Amino acid sequence: MEVTTPQDDAAVPEEGSRTVVAARNAAVRGVAELLGKVATLVLMVVAARSLGEEGFGVFSFALALALLLASVPAGGFTTVLVQRASADPASLPLLMARCLALTTLIALPVFGLVGGAAAVARPTREGGIAVGLLMVAVLLELWGDVLRAGAQALQRQAGVSAALVVQRLVTTTVVCVLLALGGGVVSLCTGYLVGSALGLVAFAVAAHRAGVRVDRALPSRGELAELARSSFAIGVDSIVSMALFRLDAVLLGLLAGDRAVGHYSAAYRFLETVLFLTWVVNSAVFPSVSADPEPWRVRRSVDTGLAAIATVYVPFGVLLLLRPEDLLRLLYTEAFVTDGALVLRLLAGAPLAFALGYLCSYALLARERRGRVLAASCVAAGVNIAANLALIPVFGASGAAAATTGSYLLEAVVLVVWLRREVGLQAQQVLRPLLVPVLATVPLAAVLLTGLPLLAAVAVGAVAYAVAWLLLAVRLAPEPVALLRGLLPGRAAEESS
Repeated sequence: MEVTTPQDDAAVPEEGSRTVVAARNAAVRGVAELLGKVATLVLMVVAARSLGEEGFGVFSFALALALLLASVPAGGFTTVLVQRASADPASLPLLMARCLALTTLIALPVFGLVGGAAAVARPTREGGIAVGLLMVAVLLELWGDVLRAGAQALQRQAGVSAALVVQRLVTTTVVCVLLALGGGVVSLCTGYLVGSALGLVAFAVAAHRAGVRVDRALPSRGELAELARSSFAIGVDSIVSMALFRLDAVLLGLLAGDRAVGHYSAAYRFLETVLFLTWVVNSAVFPSVSADPEPWRVRRSVDTGLAAIATVYVPFGVLLLLRPEDLLRLLYTEAFVTDGALVLRLLAGAPLAFALGYLCSYALLARERRGRVLAASCVAAGVNIAANLALIPVFGASGAAAATTGSYLLEAVVLVVWLRREVGLQAQQVLRPLLVPVLATVPLAAVLLTGLPLLAAVAVGAVAYAVAWLLLAVRLAPEPVALLRGLLPGRAAEESS
């Protein structure tokens, strides 16, 4: 397909207030997601320390299964909602009603039948109860996701972002109190459910204040069928993508037992904690690209988004690669260190590979290339399942980690190739955003290898990395620096004028 584009992306006019709004939305949601992830990390650390490898594995298996099943009723409906309502805000109330109705109609039988069967099949009673409680909690979170998507479409994310922080903090507090009182896996899942319920209330209030409304008329069968058809490819892709993200823990539990799931989940939590940055950057970029998916805009969005993400993920990967034992020892007990260190090393490149694939997939979705996104996810998921089945019986948790990183990398490569054909994305537009972070990690790596205690090494290395990044970015990649300056007080008005 021939793409007619400007000779140079730099020749395209500046986007003014749209860029500032997108950047501020990313900053607001980024702070909220960071606080939420910190709270969730605290919850997981307390749970692992309190329950031990076996109990933590039981909880992690139930949560992975619930989130995997949740991808079916999620159905890609919120993606269509954001895409359509960003271009036509007046359609938001109708889209909200359709999304909520269709999500509920699909979720009830999926959770009731498949989740119920899985709960009965669990080897222990507490394992079955854990599955049931987390199924209900995840259903509440699905409704909250629809409310958040409505605020995202209106680009008014401050309130729902604050609600997200409230949900995570409340959940963590309740769980920590129950575990401190001597509770076990069932108490942990009960606290998780309470936090999800209170979080839904907070999302509803925040979304209403942001101007999100839900049409009170019940959607017709035809309207629901139209939304289902429109989101079918995205929905299947979300199921496949969630399988790529969660199926490893489920397969690990089935093939190697709950203890192996505990080791893997403790290490995998580091990966999950930083992935919020990918969603934050994409949530800021995707609405504007959906409204005007010109090739030059898509290329610039991928370039800018990857530059922002790589600034964090590259040094984070170096930290996982060089000091995994110290990281696990700092957060968990010594029992998690031996098997978890190799898992962390194998997952070091997974966040960056995931981010590249995620940005490219949404760039293709903005261009209505849903079939290609689905095909890439299916290829990666198929490879992931085959690799897990081959590697887990031999290598356990380390085999699952290798399968995860390899699958994300494969998916990213396939999507980059297709995006190149679609909008003319060049190899240098993928490699250029990585140049400055990679070079800036040299002093960071040197500090991490000195043998300093972990916290001291991270502090000194972070300063060294920040200084090196700034010096290199000013010369080699001034766009991220300009974007940061645009977020400073007083610069926004100048930028939008």
